[in-house]
Amino acid sequence: MTAGEFLEEYIESLENLPSEVQQGLQELGKADAQYFDLRESYRGHWKKYTKSAKRSSIPAEEDANLVAARLNIEKEYCAAMRKVDQKIDYSLKLYDLINRQIVRLDEETQRLGIDLQDPGEVKK
Repeated sequence: MTAGEFLEEYIESLENLPSEVQQGLQELGKADAQYFDLRESYRGHWKKYTKSAKRSSIPAEEDANLVAARLNIEKEYCAAMRKVDQKIDYSLKLYDLINRQIVRLDEETQRLGIDLQDPGEVKK
């Protein structure tokens, strides 16, 4: 395979890469929006909980309403942390998707003796 043939084939193989990256970025953006919604809900409930706990004459762990509110806050917090993990997973998938193409290009150009810094020169 000549350098020109390889590069032509390589460029053709990248045809779907932009749409795959776009889809990954959309998933990441959707997870990010969901995380911010959960975080705002968590913060709002936390503020209400702390105000109620301060005003309550019963210890927070004995007040059924406060216990239920705290459990709800903990659930929202855990859901937000799952979204953070999901965002990390999406980011890693995007990185791997792009990195695979870069590694493939590096390996093949080295194997074929193609110097991409000087496109007119092919090493023997």
